[in-house]
Amino acid sequence: MGRGGRAGTSATCALGIAGALYATPVRAAEPSAADKETSRALYAEGMQALDAHDYAGAERACRGAHAIVKVPTASTCLGRALEGLGRLVEARDVFFEAAHYPAAAGEPKVFTDARTAASAEADALAARVPGLLIVVTGPPETAKLRVTIDGATIPADTVRLPRKVDPGKHVVDVSSPGFRHARVEVVAVEGQEQRVGVSIEPSGTDARSSAPLQGEPASPASAEPGNGRKTIALVTGGVGVASVVVGSVFGLVASSKWSSAKNACGGGCGLDAPAQGEKNSAASDATVSTVGFVVGGALVAGGLALWFTAPTGPSGSTGLRIAPALGSGEAGMVLAGGF
Repeated sequence: MGRGGRAGTSATCALGIAGALYATPVRAAEPSAADKETSRALYAEGMQALDAHDYAGAERACRGAHAIVKVPTASTCLGRALEGLGRLVEARDVFFEAAHYPAAAGEPKVFTDARTAASAEADALAARVPGLLIVVTGPPETAKLRVTIDGATIPADTVRLPRKVDPGKHVVDVSSPGFRHARVEVVAVEGQEQRVGVSIEPSGTDARSSAPLQGEPASPASAEPGNGRKTIALVTGGVGVASVVVGSVFGLVASSKWSSAKNACGGGCGLDAPAQGEKNSAASDATVSTVGFVVGGALVAGGLALWFTAPTGPSGSTGLRIAPALGSGEAGMVLAGGF
């Protein structure tokens, strides 16, 4: 029976059906008088809402009547309200419920008629309920899939089988261990079974390592741009400073030896062997000192150039500073910096 025909006769039948609610319902415990009266009032309200095509109001009222007294009439009223709302899957289930209530001896004819009508309407809905066939590509056939439709998880053994849904838009989400999850939207059309292709790709180690996991600290090399060059700059500058220090030490030693040689011979040593050896040693130390200063200066300059040309962090500061180093009888400069 079509919606229009049902709506036209529902008001006429309402009083007779409501009166039939005095009969024993199909439930374990007998409803109270207040239950029966409430159910009658809700059922009458639901039937009036169906006549007015107010399916939301009919669903609310008929569901209340159905919850109180389980009889074919209240269930059929609820099924028709759900059908009007486009919730065909649930409507068909309620029609089946109404059609399979056991008949009671001497039950009102309205119950029998409602049971017969519910069975016919359940059969008619079978051709209207759409279906989705989800076809997943990417993982092997043996892979474990997790599929949800509108947030509801589908049993694992049925994810590759046709799934009945209501008409309208649905969101399909597919995931599998070792693969990226995919989400697609599909509009189910009444009376049609649609193939929904979903492709998921391997997650891959590159994709997983492109960003640190939540709660995992980033490595120092990736924490700030340019840290690799800054590290090289610090090492280069440090070696340069060390070379300068070595040059300074050898320079002091050479100066000391040269002074000792002059004092030993009063400035006229000539080819005196000990004095000449002291002078040669002083000359060698002076050469080492000169090389140390030249190499050290070049390395320090290279380190500074690398440091100041490296990309800076969010603060815009390189973090490099030149600090004085003071000690007992000594003075110098050191490079200090951080990441």
